[in-house]
Amino acid sequence: TLMAGVGIVILDSMTSAASGQAVVVNADFDGSGDGTLTLSNSKTITSGDGDVVVTAWDVDLQGELTAGTASVTVHGAQVSQTYGLGATSQDMHITDAELGRMTAAAGLTLGSSDTGSIAVDGVTDSSSDSIATLTLVATKHAQLVTFQTGASSFNKGVVVQTAGGIVLSESATTRASAVVLSAGTGTLTVESSKDLSTTGQLLTITADDLDLNGGVSSGMASSYVFCTTAARSVGIGDVTRYMTISGFELQQFKSNGLTVGGSTCGLIAVASITEVHSNGISHMYLNATRDNA
Repeated sequence: TLMAGVGIVILDSMTSAASGQAVVVNADFDGSGDGTLTLSNSKTITSGDGDVVVTAWDVDLQGELTAGTASVTVHGAQVSQTYGLGATSQDMHITDAELGRMTAAAGLTLGSSDTGSIAVDGVTDSSSDSIATLTLVATKHAQLVTFQTGASSFNKGVVVQTAGGIVLSESATTRASAVVLSAGTGTLTVESSKDLSTTGQLLTITADDLDLNGGVSSGMASSYVFCTTAARSVGIGDVTRYMTISGFELQQFKSNGLTVGGSTCGLIAVASITEVHSNGISHMYLNATRDNA
């Protein structure tokens, strides 16, 4: 465990002697907003297959951070601290190149229940191939995860957990593992001419509404749409409910099976769906399995 109030600078390589034990680094333990974890060029932090947990205001990874078969978790030092992953700078900025210098076969988690909003911009496939599933957590009230400015590509799957919604202002592509998007009581938004593609991996969406002007594709895998709020009614087609999937929005799905509903949602109303609307979906399941739904 390493702790400091105004930053930690690692000028030489550091390896944990205890295999499988966690490495904990807190570069801003007093939460003052001036603690950066700095790892010098060509140096390494190696955990010996133990989890690595980093708390800081910012990180400056010129060298490599590796957890081997374990995971890496990065927390902000302050409540509501914002995060930028890729080209967009926020309070904490993890560039695409810094992401490429991380190795974690059990995945990378960025953010927490105290996190501010997270902006994702221009993450490349080659920089995300040494981590397993990327998990983005912004579950503090009203916080968002936004994919913006430059399209992103993830070599493995992505899990996004927010309280206030998920916005794709730019396209995002994932590979190799399932994609789980939890928008809290907010909306999953895909803007016009943008696409969310899992390249044939399972897609699960949990939200209180959808706003789909761009494409959502799970290819030869299935897609699921669930509600966050209990008993939330769902309208599909030319009918308005608390969650509404219009005919045009349904047309954005390309999926080998689409399930809508489940044990949390309430009633499902369907009106005026045409063949054009449903042509990209091999078959639909409408599940109103909540009591009295």
